[in-house]
Amino acid sequence: SPNPAIIPTGNALRILKSRKQAQSKRHTDKLTALAIMRTEEDFKNILQNMGSHPFFIHYHCSEQIHIYRSYCRTVQYPRLIIDATGSVVKKFSKFGFQKTRFLFLYEGVVYDNIKKHSFTITNMISERHNNISIFNWLAKWIKCDIPIPRETVCDQSLALLSAIVQCFTQYSSLKDYLRVCGDIVFEKLPSNSHWLPSCFVRTDVAHFIKLVSKWKPLKTSPRRVREIILRVIGIILKSQSLAYIQSMIMSLFIVITNETDGNDLISFEDTPCEQHKKMLVQAVSTEVNDLEEILTLTEIIDDQNINIDDEYEYECQSEEVDNFDNPFQSWSEGLFEKSKNFIHEGNGINAMFLPALVPFILKCLKLLPLWSGLMVPFFGYSELTSSSASVESSFKKLKNVTFKHTSLPVDIEEFLETHIMSLQGASLIRSTVNTQPEEPLNI
Repeated sequence: SPNPAIIPTGNALRILKSRKQAQSKRHTDKLTALAIMRTEEDFKNILQNMGSHPFFIHYHCSEQIHIYRSYCRTVQYPRLIIDATGSVVKKFSKFGFQKTRFLFLYEGVVYDNIKKHSFTITNMISERHNNISIFNWLAKWIKCDIPIPRETVCDQSLALLSAIVQCFTQYSSLKDYLRVCGDIVFEKLPSNSHWLPSCFVRTDVAHFIKLVSKWKPLKTSPRRVREIILRVIGIILKSQSLAYIQSMIMSLFIVITNETDGNDLISFEDTPCEQHKKMLVQAVSTEVNDLEEILTLTEIIDDQNINIDDEYEYECQSEEVDNFDNPFQSWSEGLFEKSKNFIHEGNGINAMFLPALVPFILKCLKLLPLWSGLMVPFFGYSELTSSSASVESSFKKLKNVTFKHTSLPVDIEEFLETHIMSLQGASLIRSTVNTQPEEPLNI
């Protein structure tokens, strides 16, 4: 039977809800609404910079700056973690005409190892994801008269890496940073000189392993072969010795480029492929516990946080890294050429024969000082592996707690109001904890 006339239909309720939401907005145009929002007492000192073509907005509060300064006074090497995520803010029309591209939320997080907690220090929402946009955001934050971080962790985004190098080190580009690291590693420059970068730039271990696991040749390889190769990469990732990394890479090249293994057809001794395969299997079996932890970390990575770069912008940045004399590229290509001398015919079929993997390995070795522990002895601080788990946890809390009762993505005006309120509350609590005097011991 039809509903009584007194009960509104679903469509009528949706219209009423839409009208109610429209009444609570500052303006029908989003850019105008944000401009009005910046003049309000609650937001005028928080919404820092805004642009329309391309759209971006930077925001942080004074409490966040105060907490970061307090943190820097308690540690010798301040560490900053940066990442970005999507699907939290809706696209909108600018002045009623052109619609924004996909909007991503960038976040800078600090994890305090002493007090065992993390806190957000700055944010940006942007429709453009190149190094210039990210550099401007970080440079504006640095102008708040705060110490520059001595270590920074992010994902494999070349835009993020380039912006971090330009903002936090004495070098103007990522290629200069890599070139200097190469000169120090290969002993062309002294490690204790002014050439050493002022900020240790590293990539997150979980993001790196997850990207490696998505290499096309690995996807189609047998599970056991895939696991061994991933574990070998994990061993290289944790190593601080160039000689050991070189031996592992050489063994890997020999194993994946020999079609046969077993015994040599003439001498009946183990082929080079067989010898190096045994060495790799022995190496991964002794490191199994530590590598399990690394592989487990990849499960917390949100796929929305990977490959956020615009395709064209990413290609341009990739060319910038490729088109220069990269010392790690020439070094790795030299190792591959040497490995060709160890191709021998054996009496067995090599299950790990995977020559299509070589270009992927050579490409990732260009950024070796960023994702491995190779540079740790030269800087004299940091851990073997770097993690951005703190910022991943922050994004998870944002989506599952802060916006628990809201379906994401949301309108940018609503997002900023809710997110800023949450950040201010967390910052005030953190400030209170930091300033609270310790109770005297009753002896």
